[in-house]
Formats: sequence, structure tokens, C-alpha cells
Amino acid sequence: MWSMGKVLKTPEVLRVFIGSFWDQPMAFTDNAELFEAEENDLLTELRNLPQNAAIRKINEFVKRARLAKVHCFLIGVLREKMPAMIGKEKKQKALIETLGETFREVQRRYHLPPGDFPQLDEFQKKLADRKFHKFASLNVKGIQEIDDLLSKDIPKLMASLPKKDDGKVVEGHASFSTTNPFASAESIWDIEPFKDEFDAVFQGLQLDSQTNRASGSVCMAPLQATGCPPQALKTIWELADMDKDGYLDQEEFAIAMYLCNRAKEGDTMPTELSVSMIPPSKRSASTVDS
Repeated sequence: MWSMGKVLKTPEVLRVFIGSFWDQPMAFTDNAELFEAEENDLLTELRNLPQNAAIRKINEFVKRARLAKVHCFLIGVLREKMPAMIGKEKKQKALIETLGETFREVQRRYHLPPGDFPQLDEFQKKLADRKFHKFASLNVKGIQEIDDLLSKDIPKLMASLPKKDDGKVVEGHASFSTTNPFASAESIWDIEPFKDEFDAVFQGLQLDSQTNRASGSVCMAPLQATGCPPQALKTIWELADMDKDGYLDQEEFAIAMYLCNRAKEGDTMPTELSVSMIPPSKRSASTVDS
């Protein structure tokens, strides 16, 4: 297993399923429960491939949309810094050399996350043979259309995807809800199966460049796009905003989206989050012990 790192050229930690190709009754049943749980997990993973593939495509699309938005701001700022008449070449050369300062200026002015910016060295090389004075001015309407795409259209698209397998019994198949005997209760999070879907929406929002969190006004559109009853949104926000700072981080946003989907299906909202709904990273020792 340790040698797989030489074969799989990806930075992500890949899931390794444990099993046996033995097609006869097990001679030793010590690991039978583990093998059955791993087999069920593998089959569930295969059934969820269509949705997972769609989510990956949407994630990549969101990344490209945010990168395009940053490019628009950079091009617009570079254009406005150019002189109207003389000294254009000299000014352009200076702007390329101090491009890092322009990156920081754009980030501060438009509150953009630093991770959305292109590689500085590569961007400088690509700008070398361009004429800055021919760049188009900043298209405010186009930026607004990208924001609408990320905050409204992407959540609607995510909501239209087929839901992941939830472990319920399907006619003709055994139940795949077998519990992994090696999973601890502290690590179970109800929202984990849906987190990739919610993360894709979150990454498309206008996040605070310092804290990487989303404000209430930014979260309003995607939460409303779920079709959640408006009267439930206040309760959902109070439950999801666990630190009561008026912002949602990635895990808190996943809680809010999960609760919105439950409210849409007619479920009654809880008065407080159960332990299994609280992200493992936010559970205090006293909460876990209780």
C-alpha cells in the first residue's frame, strides 16, 4: 500500500478499499464485518460516480469563473493606470515589473481572495507582448453577471443534480448502510455526504479576503435558491452561525444548506444542532462526552 504513492500522481489522499478476491466461504470470520462494510462502501461509491463527476466539473467551472473575474479586474486596473498620450511603453514596463503591487491593490480594492489570482511570474510573461492601452475598460455589468452566476445560477444547478445514495434499501439490492466498525462516533458528521456539493456553492461566493468567510448578505441568494421556506431562514442562520459573528465559514455554510434542504422537504427545524450535525472540528470535549 505504501508503494501506491509512486503510481498515483495526485496530492489528494485516495480511498483504499479493503477486501478479498477469495470466492469461497471465509475460513476466518474475524474480518468479515470489515470486508462487508468495505464492499458496501465501494458499491455506494460506484453508484455516486455520476454525481461526483458532475460536482467536479462544476467545481472546475467555478474556479475558472472566479479566475476570469480576477482577470477582468486586473486588466481594468492596468488599463486605467496607462497614460493617455506619451510614455506608454515605459509605463507598461514599470507596471509589469511592479505587478505584485497591482495584485495587492486589486485584492484590497475589490475584496478578492488571494487564491483566485493567477501565478505572478506566468502572468508577467503573458503581459510582456500585450498593449495595455488597448485593453478594454472594466466591464462592471460583466462582473455583476459573473457574481449572479456564482451566487444564484450555480446553487440552482447544484440543486438539480441527483442526490447521492443515502444508504436506503433499493429493491433487488441489499442495504448499504452497514457501519464501518473502525469509524468512531466522534468522526461521524451527518452533512459529510453532501459536503462536496455545498463546498462547490461556497467557493463561488464573494468571500472575505482575510477570513475566507461569507457574510449574511452574500449567503442570502444561495440559501434562498434552495427553495427553503422564508420563515425558516432566520432559525437556520442562527443554528449555522455557530460562533455568532455574522459570517459563515465553509463548514457552517454546509450546515445552513443542509438545513435549508431539510426545511424544503417539510422537516421541522431543531432548536439546537445535534452532536452529529456539528462538524467534528467544532466539537468541544464536553460536547463529545455528552
